[in-house]
Amino acid sequence: MVLGEYFLWGAFAVLSLIATVIDARTYKIPNWIVAAIAIAGLVYAGAFDTNNFFTHVIISISFLALGFLLYQLIGLGAGDAKLLCAIGLWLQVSTLMTFLFLFGWACALLVLVLIIGRRVTDKHHETPKQQVTMFTKDAPVPLALAIGPAAMLVAVQQVLAL
Repeated sequence: MVLGEYFLWGAFAVLSLIATVIDARTYKIPNWIVAAIAIAGLVYAGAFDTNNFFTHVIISISFLALGFLLYQLIGLGAGDAKLLCAIGLWLQVSTLMTFLFLFGWACALLVLVLIIGRRVTDKHHETPKQQVTMFTKDAPVPLALAIGPAAMLVAVQQVLAL
């Protein structure tokens, strides 16, 4: 593995972590983070995975289309849809399957934590009306809490495998 690949996968993991933390705190994913992940993904695919470049692009476009559909149908956050699209630029077929597997498990864990957290919060704590947390009943779900860890684990796997 070339030093540049280590740097790019490290940057991908760090930016995914930043997106996760910001989304958990503010329910927003800044466009600069999504853009940085996307640009770094294009650089990675173009410089180090040229044989699969169009696979990366197709996966990204597919994630964008799915994200837009879920945004329209069930209210998936626009930032989450954009983040998935940017992450798609990092994935090829083998890493796509790993990401989807990890993302599914992370979503299941997130749902479990939210169910327990919301039940505990409802029974034991009254929060002020203006303060909304992810444990507030009917609050939006910061999906980057599932997207980010799955992306970070794919990055770790790629660094260890190369």
